Amino acid sequence: MLGSVADAEDMVQDTYLRVEAFSQEKIDNPRAYLCTVVTHLCLDHLRSARSRREVASGMTLPEPVAEPLLALPLESATLAESLSIAFLTMLQSLAPLERAAFLLHEIFDFDYPEVARIVGKTPVNCRQIVNRARKNMQGGRVRFAISPAEVRKIVERFLDAARQGDLTNLLELLAPDVTLYADGGAHGVRYGAVRSITRPLHGNQRVAKFLLAGQAQAPQDITFEIRDINLVPAIVTYIDGKPLGVMSFDVVRHRIHNIFILADPDKLHSLAENAEQMRPPSSGS
Repeated sequence: MLGSVADAEDMVQDTYLRVEAFSQEKIDNPRAYLCTVVTHLCLDHLRSARSRREVASGMTLPEPVAEPLLALPLESATLAESLSIAFLTMLQSLAPLERAAFLLHEIFDFDYPEVARIVGKTPVNCRQIVNRARKNMQGGRVRFAISPAEVRKIVERFLDAARQGDLTNLLELLAPDVTLYADGGAHGVRYGAVRSITRPLHGNQRVAKFLLAGQAQAPQDITFEIRDINLVPAIVTYIDGKPLGVMSFDVVRHRIHNIFILADPDKLHSLAENAEQMRPPSSGS
């Protein structure tokens, strides 16, 4: 719901504290109770004045999460799909109540009377809210059209073409109506000499030329790594071992339909911490 690892952790911690302070003997349905508490906390956060003031320039993308933070058993393929950057980006376009009702019904399989009890609306209103959200989400769920292994092959070809400045091969990988989204944070972080765009970029020619211009002007000491981000292969760029940005892809029928570039340093903390944990100890330690 929040698009932020730190905020999500805060909501879980607050929920835990409230449950600890409440007599569990009075809880008939623990799952529904926990979902009710955390949903209300998230709604309060999204509606708070602080949250309304935190408006970054341009597009706002969700925070990426890498292994091993997601190395846990998932309840279903639908839940796994709901962690994709494409899904989370569309989810952020919904109003807070739409976001909550949609997730509770579509992802966690609560029926409308249960959703109504959690969000404080009638079942009829909840059905209307979810239908409206589903339309805004362009059909709702974003499904992986091909396996992560096949996505990795396409990402590898994409990275090779971009680094070599190969426009022809790049265009072969991009769908004609591909869209590129970029989030450079509140201060408009630069990637090389190309400033992060403030609006989505449409069309394979425009997107390909933008990508090649950015690659041509990238710092010389930049390095690249293909990592699983939100359970799907993505490209992470580094300078001096620190994450500079993440490029995620929405691949359908072996063509890239959406590209998400996140270069906001405030949203890369979890990747930096994860990289530190995975780094082998030095010979002197």
